[in-house]
Amino acid sequence: MSRLSRLLTVVLLGSVALATPASAHGNTSAAPPIPAWLLFLSAGGAVAVTAVVVSRMDAVPTAVDDVLVSVPARAGEAVRWVARTVFLVGFLAAIYTGLTGPQTPKEFATVFVWPVWFKGLLVVSAVVGSPWRSLSPWETLYDLLARLEGEDPSLLAYPAGLGTWPAAFGFLVLIGFAENLSAVPTSPRLTAVTIALYATVMLVGGVVWGRDWFANADPLAAFYRLVGRVAPLSIRRGEGASGADEADGADTGDFQIVQTSPWKACSEALPDRGAAALAVAAVYTVSFDGLEATPEYQGLNVWAAETVGLGVYASLLLYVVGFFAFLGVFWLVVRLAAALGEGDVRRATLAFGATLLPIAVGYDLAHNYPYVLRSLLAFVEVTTQQPVVATPLAIVPPQAIWGTEVLLVVVGHVAAVLAAHTVSLRVFGSLDLARRGHAPVVVLMLGYTVLSLWVFSRPVVSTVG
Repeated sequence: MSRLSRLLTVVLLGSVALATPASAHGNTSAAPPIPAWLLFLSAGGAVAVTAVVVSRMDAVPTAVDDVLVSVPARAGEAVRWVARTVFLVGFLAAIYTGLTGPQTPKEFATVFVWPVWFKGLLVVSAVVGSPWRSLSPWETLYDLLARLEGEDPSLLAYPAGLGTWPAAFGFLVLIGFAENLSAVPTSPRLTAVTIALYATVMLVGGVVWGRDWFANADPLAAFYRLVGRVAPLSIRRGEGASGADEADGADTGDFQIVQTSPWKACSEALPDRGAAALAVAAVYTVSFDGLEATPEYQGLNVWAAETVGLGVYASLLLYVVGFFAFLGVFWLVVRLAAALGEGDVRRATLAFGATLLPIAVGYDLAHNYPYVLRSLLAFVEVTTQQPVVATPLAIVPPQAIWGTEVLLVVVGHVAAVLAAHTVSLRVFGSLDLARRGHAPVVVLMLGYTVLSLWVFSRPVVSTVG
């Protein structure tokens, strides 16, 4: 272990030791038993100390890239196709049962789609990289069409100028609005209609623009791909493949489970500004999801609904305004970083956009992993029609859950600082310019740290979704 690694370990453990008793969003409605300033100081101090340490380094942090396990190609293919078939069956069953079955909130469609599919695959992507291109129901159906046609159906070339903007917009609609702001997740019928429309748009787009449509316009594909950059493990296939998403390619070699450093892929530039907007949307949407359960947001929402006269549209307007505020702050910080580091703004935008991913994923995991675990048990119940007597979370002390959540947030921010330092050296060149350009980004990340932990420290007054 290097000196930097030892120092970061001490900083992280120290900050978590101080922050562990804090209240976590979604687990308690009580006020935190320690002063909020101590929580912010300890966790924010971990990020600040990391930034100071790496600012003295004139080389990028060492990244791990070691093969841990190799799985024979035939066995890996069998597992992939079984998973793909099971997921397609689950997708079709969710539509059928959602349209024809009981319309209570805890039915197969609602439990399978929102916590198990949407959030569960986020957790998987954050651990081993995105499996979505193998599981995607519309890509499975598209593959069947391709086999019938003898070639990939495609009427037009995908417009290069669109990039991943369709995916970024779709993420705001699907996750930001449908999942977090609407009644869709509590209605089996609305859930079934939503995923059916989603599948229709994806399939029609695939037939018109080919496979490039799925890579650039599918919000879940683009989102899980970004989340997979943070994963400490990745699944590769054959020589030269890189990540789970490429397992659908023409490579025929063995599958390899590879250990990687989270800041490595997060220091590689995003493909376009649409992907950068999606990265900001990922940070913002999970922050908003936690924020809207706080007393402060509830008060603002009531004021907007009643005093300003927005009614049921108040939450939607607040969400949209908040997103553009986040996007604007990120844009201004990147412009300032580029000016101080004497670098190109567009290049800095794409590079620093990727460094937001550990923050988004760390907070997303902290915010959602207890929800995913509880929902997996609910999924077993609705699938087997048998009650689950014991739950794993019931035997875990609340302090342990709080501690892991704070740890996830802090680790995400520390990894983001490391990635941002690597980006600064690459984009701005010299160590002096890198320090100057890195400084505004560190301030932004400290702000994200404080906001995330402030949300965790607030009592819960409402549960959404």
